[in-house]
Amino acid sequence: MLIFIGILLSSCVKVGEKSTEPVPKNLYERIIESECAWLASIQYENGAIPMYGRTSGTDKVCPYFSYFAVLALLECGDQYTSNAKRYIEWHFDNLNDAEQDYNGVDGTIYDFKVTFSESGEPELESLGSYDSTDAYASTFLHTLRRYYEVTGDKNLLLENYDKINRVVNAMMSTYDDGLTWGRPDYQIKYLMDNCEVFMGMESAALLYRTVLAEKYDTTATALILENAAATVRETIDSGIWNEAKGAYLPYLYATDVDLDTFYADATAQLWVIICKLHEPSSERIKTVYESFNRHFSTGEENKTWEKHEIPDPFYWASMAWAGALMGDKDRVDEYLTIYETKHKRSTLHCGEAGFAVLAAAEMIALGDK
Repeated sequence: MLIFIGILLSSCVKVGEKSTEPVPKNLYERIIESECAWLASIQYENGAIPMYGRTSGTDKVCPYFSYFAVLALLECGDQYTSNAKRYIEWHFDNLNDAEQDYNGVDGTIYDFKVTFSESGEPELESLGSYDSTDAYASTFLHTLRRYYEVTGDKNLLLENYDKINRVVNAMMSTYDDGLTWGRPDYQIKYLMDNCEVFMGMESAALLYRTVLAEKYDTTATALILENAAATVRETIDSGIWNEAKGAYLPYLYATDVDLDTFYADATAQLWVIICKLHEPSSERIKTVYESFNRHFSTGEENKTWEKHEIPDPFYWASMAWAGALMGDKDRVDEYLTIYETKHKRSTLHCGEAGFAVLAAAEMIALGDK
């Protein structure tokens, strides 16, 4: 999808004389190439993508963050599609059945602890738990959609039709009255999770309407998911929106939204943009983005996201991705310029690198429009 275009050197070259200087790559291309190369390099032979890519001590595989890494790898055309496929196959192979899942839900996936043998080989051990059922499933379904859109590989999806159904089951297992709980044993309906569920429902419905329909009778399932996605969006808009603050509540039945609270009140607003609950040009989304920036793009210490001045130890490169989707070139450029020189591999997890790539890719796409 991406076409890498070098920026011409500003210095002149004499007629008939070839320049020996390499054509420099722009900021976006550098981010995409460096971060995707790193993500591919830390992937294990079995397909799993660890959070930090450590080679000793311990690490962790969190399928939620691996999702953003895979989305990033798919932004490099054909270069890393095999890496994306290997991760998808690993994810399919590690789905829990109802007996394995501690909540009795079929189609979930656990986090994994990574240790290293004496020879340095990673050894994965299920932690027997997950942060959520709704978000892990919905983001994986969106991964499948993006993989198909980029590669056109129907076989991987058709061969795993039953497993896709199981993942949909995991996503829908906590669907209740228009929204999903985070997981069966944690019954809170979060804004961030439900934005991802909306996206996952739409993505799954598209797959059931197109590629999966070539071999299976999927019309009814597609319709159920399409209607559910519309209901989730309507419920978010009607049940979680706070008109006075120009923002969404962080979860259903929250008494208020405090946009000076970075996580989760303020950052949750970004997921409305990232998951495209509405188009970036809509007045609602513009209001949400402006509300976030009024509190975290102030020029003050710990309150200026584009300068990496936030009250959180993580990079939150998702802010740049949301900014790119809003066409906010100045803030995104400043964020990515600092990110390129500031970030350290030892503290950067795979999801953050994925966010940075997705921000850069969106800025390139905006330039083509």
